Amino acid sequence: DKTKYRLNMEGIFRPAWRPGRNEIAFIGNNGKTCDIYLFNIDTEQLINLTNDWFTDDQVSWHPNGQSLFFISDRNEILETNIEKKLEGHLFNQTDIYELNIESHILRRISDTPYNETYPSISNNGDVLAFISDKSGINNIYLSDMTSTLGEPQAITNALTGITQLSWNGDDTQLIFTGFFNRGYDIY
Repeated sequence: DKTKYRLNMEGIFRPAWRPGRNEIAFIGNNGKTCDIYLFNIDTEQLINLTNDWFTDDQVSWHPNGQSLFFISDRNEILETNIEKKLEGHLFNQTDIYELNIESHILRRISDTPYNETYPSISNNGDVLAFISDKSGINNIYLSDMTSTLGEPQAITNALTGITQLSWNGDDTQLIFTGFFNRGYDIY
């Protein structure tokens, strides 16, 4: 049985199933902004979770289904529903954020001058893998989510860059794409 949903968007990107629920988070472009949306398949309810001028992208769920990880150019602004574009705000650098779905509390995970992308939490919720251009080239970093001590550790040193990161089912491997010999391959 197939059902097609029309969500009145100009674009829908990066859908991610909510663990244990019949809901999908995605990046929706309404013609003005890219926000995080949550769509309930059973009720067909659509909720704009961020509803602001910042560019939010690359959503991934915490395994408990209570929060989403994503990247944004919002910097220190940890509120949503901002209707006006902010004067003088720099929109050229992304950090990782976590949004609690029930409380709508935003938490900034990374705070660096580098671009962090593709956040992916391990299945046990203890390790956040992500890609950063800290070395000048996109490489994979791991951050211990059970500790506030220590810096994220680089686990790759690719010369051509890495993108699109994901854990396997038992947290023993990461899959990603990398540029090699004039094309992208899966590693």
